[in-house]
Amino acid sequence: MTTHLETAADELVLLGSLKRMAMSPTEWAHVLQLWLRPSVVGLEPGHEQRLFSIAGRRRLLRVVASPDGQNGSLLIHQDALLFSTILDRGQHVVHELSEGRCAWLHIVQGTARCGTVTMGTGDGAGIEAEPGVSLIASEETEVLLLDLAKSAFPG
Repeated sequence: MTTHLETAADELVLLGSLKRMAMSPTEWAHVLQLWLRPSVVGLEPGHEQRLFSIAGRRRLLRVVASPDGQNGSLLIHQDALLFSTILDRGQHVVHELSEGRCAWLHIVQGTARCGTVTMGTGDGAGIEAEPGVSLIASEETEVLLLDLAKSAFPG
């Protein structure tokens, strides 16, 4: 298992199972940990890591984790899709939610408006009983969006 990871500035690195990660002694690291219960009991712990470039996430919702590894995303054992995007100031993005789905939205960095609510760095919101998620960036904003079955939503 990799215990040291070097990346270019502002790249998104997703690790399947993180035990320890050594970062630069002079640079800050923004670490966000998400936990999803696997859909199958008794799976062996696994590890995957992949770099997702800024260019590949700019101005679009890029799937970075999925149950089938679609489009080079990380494989997760859950009925969930994890998207990442970097929005420019004023950019509007919409993600439609299918019947029986809900979402968790996390602002990694920046400021954006979701409906009538303004969200800033570190803010998160659960979205249920809505046809989708609509987000408008007030400045350059990095966002994670988790689309999951309502049965998995902790609400």
